[in-house]
Amino acid sequence: IGAEIARVLSLRGAHVVATGRTMVSAREACAAMVGRTTPIALELSDLDSVVACADAVAALGVPLDALVCNAGIVLGDHQTVRGLELQFAVNHLGHYLLVRRLLPRVLAAPQGRVVVIGSGDHARAPAGGIQFADLSGTAWHAQGYAHSKLANGLFSLALARRLQGTRATSNAVTPGHTRTRILRHVGNRYREDARPVSEAAATPCWLAVHPDAERFNGQWFRDFAPADQDPMQCDAAMAERLWQVSE
Repeated sequence: IGAEIARVLSLRGAHVVATGRTMVSAREACAAMVGRTTPIALELSDLDSVVACADAVAALGVPLDALVCNAGIVLGDHQTVRGLELQFAVNHLGHYLLVRRLLPRVLAAPQGRVVVIGSGDHARAPAGGIQFADLSGTAWHAQGYAHSKLANGLFSLALARRLQGTRATSNAVTPGHTRTRILRHVGNRYREDARPVSEAAATPCWLAVHPDAERFNGQWFRDFAPADQDPMQCDAAMAERLWQVSE
């Protein structure tokens, strides 16, 4: 989905800074696009890599009109990094740090936008929401992807509150069940109604650049419109606690 978002935006004249887990994969992604692109390595499970990526983007010296947080993993077993459940670390914490480091560049844009790719699976998070008492995932790793996607939505909500009174916005979006490579670690079990990538990327592209999306902040989208979401993802107190714990 990220590759398709980047392809569409570059095709429409944007300068796209495209990240990959390695510089090789980032360059390969850029080579497949038409237009101006800049490849940068970003391994979200490695916070040093996140900092290095943010520093490299900031060094370009340009405002960020849109920062799309799209990368994600789905795991079938329990894995950790730095004592944190890996899906939470990659899908949420890596993006949290990246956005925090690059927020000055977003605020420097005429109307900067942060777009966080979430999932309807956030409603399947463990009871009580974010498992602050044990972020290692020992007892809840089977619901780790849903837990991380709830974190994505809550992060966007907390960020939107901090952006009130500025020109910048933050919104989250579910692309819907999409046939990508994200389920490669769990058997590639996609439903028959899985969406094509082009359809899944459409709403994130719209949120990133369309003038009509300028008025939205702190919303949850599906198919170009605010969508129903689980009450946990609207919990401002949980969103604020997640922000502080992430910090």
